[in-house]
Amino acid sequence: MESYLEKYITSLPDTQSLVYCQHYAINALLGYFARQASESGIPIDVFVQLPETIALPETELSVVFGNLLENALDACREIPAGEKKIIVRGKHSMGAVYLEVSNTYSGTLRKTKAGEYLTTKVHGQGLGLRSVSHIVQSHGGMMELETDGGIFKASVLLPEQGA
Repeated sequence: MESYLEKYITSLPDTQSLVYCQHYAINALLGYFARQASESGIPIDVFVQLPETIALPETELSVVFGNLLENALDACREIPAGEKKIIVRGKHSMGAVYLEVSNTYSGTLRKTKAGEYLTTKVHGQGLGLRSVSHIVQSHGGMMELETDGGIFKASVLLPEQGA
């Protein structure tokens, strides 16, 4: 009986899921993208401290986190094994959410004359960063995008005021 139970238990799917933060929707997004990264052989380091409730619309928070994580994942898929990495940092402090997503990338990033990054994706229109920027601006926040030595870093400060 013990042998049967041991075999049965090992055949069950892993129901444990990591808790990245207390905010349900963002935790689910982080879990989804962490699994996607793992399945693509991309090391991902996540440290996010968000409480269960934040005075920002859940949909807007999800768009910000989701677009930045999707862009990071897509960029890393184009890089040889051993050079890929994504680092995610986030916290809620003094009435604002701060998020930083850093990832390796290859190739040349192009910008418009206005300084906006152009998409490198073959399919799609590249609306992710524009969507994030719109949400950040609508809340009086700040977004900074920078590159250095093959690392792309997106930093967002999203105040709760006015939410």
